[in-house]
Amino acid sequence: MANTSSTPVNTQKGQALILLTLAVVGLFALVALAIDAGNSFSDRRKAQNAVDSAAMAAALAKSQNQDATSAATARATSNGFTTGVNGATVTVNDPAGAGCNGANGSYAGLSGYVQVIIRSRVSAYFGSIVGIPQSNNCAEAIARTYQRSGVGATGGDSALYIMDPDSATMLEAASSNDLIIQGGNIFVNSYKHDAAKLTSTGDVITVNGNTLMVGGYKYSNVGRILPDPITGVPARDDPLAAVTPPGKPGGACLNIAWSGSGDIVLNPGCYSQIKASSGRIFLNPGIYYINGSQVTASNAGIIGNGVMLFMKNGEIKNSGSGYMQLSAPTSGPWQGMVIFFDRANNSKITITGNSSTTYTGTIYAIASDIELTGSGESDTLHSCVVVRHVKMTGSSSWTIDYKLEENYPMGMNVPIIELTR
Repeated sequence: MANTSSTPVNTQKGQALILLTLAVVGLFALVALAIDAGNSFSDRRKAQNAVDSAAMAAALAKSQNQDATSAATARATSNGFTTGVNGATVTVNDPAGAGCNGANGSYAGLSGYVQVIIRSRVSAYFGSIVGIPQSNNCAEAIARTYQRSGVGATGGDSALYIMDPDSATMLEAASSNDLIIQGGNIFVNSYKHDAAKLTSTGDVITVNGNTLMVGGYKYSNVGRILPDPITGVPARDDPLAAVTPPGKPGGACLNIAWSGSGDIVLNPGCYSQIKASSGRIFLNPGIYYINGSQVTASNAGIIGNGVMLFMKNGEIKNSGSGYMQLSAPTSGPWQGMVIFFDRANNSKITITGNSSTTYTGTIYAIASDIELTGSGESDTLHSCVVVRHVKMTGSSSWTIDYKLEENYPMGMNVPIIELTR
């Protein structure tokens, strides 16, 4: 009879139990490592969101002449990362420097670029079993701030905006002398083929800028636009359309017609007119709401620093030897705005050039014409001028000297903040 042999059933069960135990341990290890990896990834994503936000905060602070490092660290703290807490460090480099890999990138050392780096440490729940007690993350971001240039071909940051889209001869130069624009462009919004027309010997010259035209231009004498205009640019909307006019002050509007030989002083408020025909009128700082006929100076002076004239109705004019010396507020909601015509007010602005007349600040009169007239050389407008139509007559030579810091902060003038990495 043949012998037979077999493995005991209990031995087979024991081997299966060992294999099953090993499989469970291995699966548990994989799950544990996956949990640790997920925690590390979650922390990495949180750190990246925090560093992006901190870099943008730093760039914004830099654009406002504030401390970029304080702004970045405060924003990082609000998002859960503070140097010395839970192993985190927050580093701010202004300008940008070496990144997480220890090497300088393409933005290193460049002015206007701010870098924030967040390093964090995540403790492992199960990784220590396999010799990985923690994971280290590093996230970085670079943001920049810059001022959009005033010499491009988009119409932004212009010194002179001529905004009527439908009429011819919106820029009209009939003077024997020049109109010189410094610090920005001329933008002519009309689509007409003769939106600008020069009929005398004077030139229109932009220094460090361009004349940008939706339509075309025409010469009938030797006067020219220099350099040659850029035509066919896109039309644009009112650059100050979002600005809400000031409200009317309470009480009656005063009627001031001064013809004395001395001086008087006015305070901010509502006026039906401010008219000087001799002597001088001094305006204390503030808002002058004109709900009537005029602000005029004829053989007299109107002088005010830190003022804005809001023209609900009426014109502005100086004539003869009359002059105005007006400068805008340097702080507050109307910083940089010296004249604001209601958008329904189409009354005229007439500025007669002389050695005494000066305006500093934005002149906004979207429905109105402005005439620059007089004789002799004049440098009277330190302004961004936004009007319907410009006409230059007489023999004055005019300069519009536009500086951002002296004018109302239009949307195109605010600093641009953006992430670059």
